[in-house]
Amino acid sequence: MLRNSGWPEGVKRLDKVDSTWKGILVALKQVVETGDVGSGLKVKYALMRAFMWAMPTGTKAGNVPEPPDIGQAV
Repeated sequence: MLRNSGWPEGVKRLDKVDSTWKGILVALKQVVETGDVGSGLKVKYALMRAFMWAMPTGTKAGNVPEPPDIGQAV
């Protein structure tokens, strides 16, 4: 089972997290079964890297604090 928890109060659009995880798990399954991520996902991530400059500063990985219970099994 995979659980994504520890979100602080007031986080908006947690429903988007579910759909994001579904896509990640589908891609992971494809890699495990075939050894390749597929051209569609490669293009998607290339576009994401190309537009990283437009990402809000607060959402960049280095600026997002870890949840307080990180590393603890649930």
